[in-house]
Amino acid sequence: MPSLLFDWYEEYVRERGQAVPLSESRDAVAARYVTHVEAGGPRLTGSLLEEGYRLFDAEVKPQRRRRVNSFTKDLDYTFDSLFGLADDGIFLDPLLDNVYPLGTADGCDKALRLWTVDDFNQARTERYRNVVAVTGSAGEFDRKYAARAIEMMQARGITYFGDLVTAPQVVAA
Repeated sequence: MPSLLFDWYEEYVRERGQAVPLSESRDAVAARYVTHVEAGGPRLTGSLLEEGYRLFDAEVKPQRRRRVNSFTKDLDYTFDSLFGLADDGIFLDPLLDNVYPLGTADGCDKALRLWTVDDFNQARTERYRNVVAVTGSAGEFDRKYAARAIEMMQARGITYFGDLVTAPQVVAA
């Protein structure tokens, strides 16, 4: 059943022919799931719409993350195929029909076949923003937590962070 939901998600996004916010895809897939169950398909217990949302979250979101992680590899293959460098003879259409997140703040997705110059620019810009945000978070973690923990542990001569709580405190004279 979960792979069916992912198929419905990709079909929905592809049919729109444009960027689709993840929340809209989720609503559409959940509604389609309701129709599926009302037509006699199997379901879990609880609210039917909530069940559709749970199943969407359980099936689509992890596969969507995998798509994000494979995006550059898929683009490498696509470019190799376009320039005749791939020798495996696989036809590109199935790959071009894969839906990938655009990297927008509202979580829009689009089939690779339909990406525009603006979409690639948006994805590039968002990746740079993410690097800046991660770097900022890493710096904050370093200043607020790692550096303080290291200093405290070294000052007390302890090996494990938990020993800050259990080891006797040495008071400087």
